[in-house]
Amino acid sequence: MKALLVVLMLPLLFTVTAAHESSHGSVSSKNGSRCFIFMPSQVDFINADAACREIGGNLASILTEDDQQIISELLHGEQERGVDVWIGGNDIFHYGNWSWTDGSPFKFLSNHAPSVAGDCLSLVATTMWTEAECCSEKSFVCVMDSIKPATCPVVTPSPTPSAPPTVVTMPLSSCSKSHCTSAIECGCQSDWTLYLGNNMCYRFFDWAHTDWEVSERYCRGWSGHLVSIRSQEEQHFLEKLVNSESDNDSQNVWIGLSRNHQNLKWSDECPLNYTNWDVHEPSSMQNKECVQMNGGSITGSWSTVPCTEKSQFICKAYPI
Repeated sequence: MKALLVVLMLPLLFTVTAAHESSHGSVSSKNGSRCFIFMPSQVDFINADAACREIGGNLASILTEDDQQIISELLHGEQERGVDVWIGGNDIFHYGNWSWTDGSPFKFLSNHAPSVAGDCLSLVATTMWTEAECCSEKSFVCVMDSIKPATCPVVTPSPTPSAPPTVVTMPLSSCSKSHCTSAIECGCQSDWTLYLGNNMCYRFFDWAHTDWEVSERYCRGWSGHLVSIRSQEEQHFLEKLVNSESDNDSQNVWIGLSRNHQNLKWSDECPLNYTNWDVHEPSSMQNKECVQMNGGSITGSWSTVPCTEKSQFICKAYPI
């Protein structure tokens, strides 16, 4: 299985700096080797994992019944407010093959709450696991190794230039990571482009001319989906991507939106919270339709067309 969600150094539009804020609470595992930390900021799965890695950890892996109980106690006060949180389980790259973002074996299974769909795990009612759409925004729990005792060197100015620097050791709690520097990396597959606005990878297949269903299946072969567009900034990024790589600026491009009767939905199940419709769109037709991003003089606007039309397309996937 591919390495999961290698963290991203963000000049982020991720303005909720969850990794730098104080955690809401922390508790050690039963054997004292790991520390679980609750972060109340609500972000999507990939940014939650990035925030955990920035402080030297990962989204929480729950390996035993004891881990489950400890996290339940950590979240006890949140249960009354109906908070559900991200943990590190996911099957993003291989459907049905669940793993933890920290690489731990996926052996322990907790109670499971029914869910319609989703590739990322959240914890509800403090003990129930349920699949959720990875683009949903939730609080999250990080896990990191406990350090006993831990010190981090702090260099203080010396009184004379010739004297060696004085190193003062500062004790860290058992729930802190001994990190004086951090090395955070990111990566997309070859020929894919990373967009730092949401830490996702994109590829424009300008050589292909296929219908919507075939295009979506092709994107799934790359562990992604036809692109969902969730903000004006992401829309502008895609327009630039297409314009920079296309030999035909009038070519329309499949995106991941489709409609069956009256229901418009993204193929990756993300909420439809942004649109960029062309004039008189979406159409009032009742049958199955799919959505293209237009080229030419109306670059970027969206139109509904029969799903059987042939077009180029854009895929969107998580980093590797």
